[in-house]
Amino acid sequence: MNFQDLLKELDALNFPAEKYAITSSGPLAVRDIRPARDIDLVVTDDLWLELGQKYPIKKMEFCDSISIGSIEILGNFRGENLYSQQEQIAKADLIDGRRYVNLEMVMAFKKALGRDKDKRDLELINNYLLKKSIETEIKLPIAKSSIEDIVAKIEKEFNCKKNEPLHQITHQFFFEDYSQQNVFPRIRNEEDGRVTLTVKVKLGDKSDFFKRIELETNITDAESVIQMMPFFGFPRKISWEKKRHSFSMSDVSCRLCFFLDETPMGWFLEIEAAEGKIEEAIIRLELQDVKRINKAYLGLWEEYKKENGISGEDMLFKKDFKSN
Repeated sequence: MNFQDLLKELDALNFPAEKYAITSSGPLAVRDIRPARDIDLVVTDDLWLELGQKYPIKKMEFCDSISIGSIEILGNFRGENLYSQQEQIAKADLIDGRRYVNLEMVMAFKKALGRDKDKRDLELINNYLLKKSIETEIKLPIAKSSIEDIVAKIEKEFNCKKNEPLHQITHQFFFEDYSQQNVFPRIRNEEDGRVTLTVKVKLGDKSDFFKRIELETNITDAESVIQMMPFFGFPRKISWEKKRHSFSMSDVSCRLCFFLDETPMGWFLEIEAAEGKIEEAIIRLELQDVKRINKAYLGLWEEYKKENGISGEDMLFKKDFKSN
């Protein structure tokens, strides 16, 4: 039985969607990490009590279980540092309208169980997370006169809404001679109010797309981190700013992001997704004939400075700049 058939079997039970989350192999199967042969659920206390009056309860090492066909309901979790079923449901990921226990919690249980199959799953999850951390994007230069049309097309074709612009300032750090540099730390403010430290790592594969490993964490004291960078071997700091317009997608599982950036060099549309989805988006937006750029903004800025006789390293708006 494939995963879709298992989901149909689950749907036939008519459990209230807010009272359960899919766990164990289900969160792996929905992400195509590996197939699932059955579906395990965690449920709320009241649903567990209701089911316990209808079906036999089996005692297991870390929890109890109730089996209904290919569906196994887990409850009464035991052991230190294990998440309760209420917490698993509350913090679950919503994918295609269903709750799936998040991978962090799935990994915690598999580490606690420690069986050979759990160790294999942990390796698969870690490989998946590493691949997921690879950022694939393309930039397209957009004429100022075309901005309204591009926004309308994106909103119509992808059922999304442009957000208010974010004035974003980024500080990136370099070796004295960064011609051979492959690791690039940066600090910037984010749309949700966070300040993040990100490390981007160049990939060696040749591609028409811009690919990097991207790892990120939140920080609370940006100035202190900036002062630390020379001691980590990154004495040079280059700053740049942009007005970034992101888009809120109605389907967050589509794994496609659009960013419309106003920079001191002009406007750019940045598309982040898997290569096939980027190609599809370009076609749907009728941008096949627009030049594709697989460089970071600082690489573009170096070219722009040479072409326009600009001195100085930072890519900043002029003091009298007014956003459009």
